[in-house]
Amino acid sequence: MGLPGSQGDQGPKGQPGDVGESGFPGILGVFGPKGPPGDFGPKGIRGPKGPQGAMGRGGVVGPIGIIGPTGSAGPRGEKGSGGETGLQGPRGSPGPRGSPGLPGAPGVPASLKEDGLHLFVDSHTPLRTESKPLMDLPMLDQGAEIFKTLHYLSNLIQSLKNPLGTRDNPARICRDLHSCEQKLSDGTYWIDPNLGCSSDMIEVSCNFTGGGQTCLKPITVSKPAISSGRVQMNFLQLLSSEAVQHITIHCLNVSVWRSAEDQPAVQGAVSFKAWSGEIFEVGGELEPQVIEDSCWIKDGRWHQTQFVFHSLDPTLLPVVDIYNLPMTAPGSHYHLEVGPVCFL
Repeated sequence: MGLPGSQGDQGPKGQPGDVGESGFPGILGVFGPKGPPGDFGPKGIRGPKGPQGAMGRGGVVGPIGIIGPTGSAGPRGEKGSGGETGLQGPRGSPGPRGSPGLPGAPGVPASLKEDGLHLFVDSHTPLRTESKPLMDLPMLDQGAEIFKTLHYLSNLIQSLKNPLGTRDNPARICRDLHSCEQKLSDGTYWIDPNLGCSSDMIEVSCNFTGGGQTCLKPITVSKPAISSGRVQMNFLQLLSSEAVQHITIHCLNVSVWRSAEDQPAVQGAVSFKAWSGEIFEVGGELEPQVIEDSCWIKDGRWHQTQFVFHSLDPTLLPVVDIYNLPMTAPGSHYHLEVGPVCFL
């Protein structure tokens, strides 16, 4: 056997073999980057109506609306019934002097009087009959006038002891009506604190459920002004032991007391002038009680700040003026709501 020969030339490429069997799965490859979002698919068909949901919770109470304009006057009511008979008037002035009377009977001679016969003449029947009417008629007239005057004074005293709260029989204050008549209902009555001329009587609201408060409404709710005169108001204050009044400022995007929820009232906030001339203000000797202040919220909705003035010195109320009200701009407003002043 000879030695192996040199390697021959490479032969031609053979035919492809049959496809082999599938190999085993490879290991998991690394996650590739997130691709761009695809196009929106077509809108699907509308599904069936679902069942009715449960009832939601009640919403928060909305803000108080702006006070509307005063309405037109209503139709005229029917004529009321006749009032009670008035009190007897005072005694009139004396009339003019009458004409001289007829001549009297002849006098008794002095000689007869000395003899004691004047007793016989004085007891003569015709003489007594003629002189009696001349003496008794003036006495009867004077007695009738005295009786009328006593009747008038009796009615006057009775009206002072038991007032009715009417124009003809006003009370001094509502507490007097509450003390005299326990069954009266709250409403409008007439008072005359100084018991003087009837022309300055005051129409008030009596709050008997509050112990007999005498409440005076302002001329208009948008201004702190009372129609009662100073004399009657001074007497009403003297007859009272305390007074209270509420004032509310409704505001839209403007603050009147605090500038933020967690901040105290700012200097330059609204202040109030008392009846006596003193000032209710921030940090002063007199400072109003604030029971609500949400005017610092500026969200395009109406809010309010409520002030209460309660004093054991009735001469401080009512409030007669308000200072440092805010400057308004487009989109910001405010309006006042002045409540009645009540004395007790």
